[in-house]
Amino acid sequence: MINLSTNNEWEKSKISGFFSRDLINQKLGTVKLIKIDPHCHYPVHKHYNKTEYALVLTGTPEIEVGNAKCRCSEGDFVIFPASATHAISNNGDDFCELVIGSILVM
Repeated sequence: MINLSTNNEWEKSKISGFFSRDLINQKLGTVKLIKIDPHCHYPVHKHYNKTEYALVLTGTPEIEVGNAKCRCSEGDFVIFPASATHAISNNGDDFCELVIGSILVM
C-alpha cells in the first residue's frame, strides 16, 4: 500500500496548474492521482494507442470527449476511448482531484 501523505511528492505537469502522483506505472497501463488548480485547462488532445479514464474525487471539472462536454462532480467516471479527442478544465475557484488511468490498446 502507498501512503500518499509520505510518498511521492506532487510532480508538475508540462501544462500549467496540473500536478500528478504516480500510483501505478506499468508498460500496459498507468494510474495517477491528478490535482488541477483553479481556472486551469488541459488542451484538447488524443492518444492513438491507449484508452484513458477519469474518476473525479473532488471538485467540479469540465471534461470534454469528442463533441460532448460534461460538468462532472465527485464520483463521476468518464472514459476517453483511444483516438477520441479529450480535454479537462477546472473552471471553479477550488482545486480538483481526479484519478486518471490509461490502458494500452494492442
